Parts: sequence; C-alpha cells; structure tokens
Amino acid sequence: LKKIADFLGEKTEIVVNKERLDKIIAKRLTLEREKLVEEILSYVKRRPATFKELMDAFLIDEKSLEMILAELVSENKIKIKKHQGEDYYIAD
Repeated sequence: LKKIADFLGEKTEIVVNKERLDKIIAKRLTLEREKLVEEILSYVKRRPATFKELMDAFLIDEKSLEMILAELVSENKIKIKKHQGEDYYIAD
C-alpha cells in the first residue's frame, strides 16, 4: 500500500480498518507462538536441553520461554529431569 501511495502522490491517504488490522496481527502472533511451541517440543524430543540452551537455540527472551515451558510442563508434554545439578527439559 505504501508503494502505491507513493506512486499516486502526496495527496494519497492509506485508510486501514483498525479492528481488522488488530485481528490480523493477533492471529499472526498466535500462529508464530504456536509454531515456536511446536519447535521447542520437537527440539526436546530429539535431545534434552537446559533452559539456557533453549533460550540460545530459539533466540527467545527469558520470560517468554518460562511461560511456554511452564505451559508445556503443566500439559504434561515435557518433563524436567535433573542431571549433574542442572534441570533438563525432555519429551517422549
């Protein structure tokens, strides 16, 4: 839209339905989060990983990862196992 507005000139105005745009953004964020959750689950199915390893692998902030892992643990999709004093996230 920006390219079209630039082509048409300075009197061109882009009008967007805010509610529709908010719904599109919310849906995209939900899909991205669902994909991330599936990728994390797939990762720990292949090999156990520490919190730091998952943070580094997925370039995700600490709080977001904590929330995702807590959700997966509460849904019994992953488990926490101690090994040599560290917590590892694992899945069957």
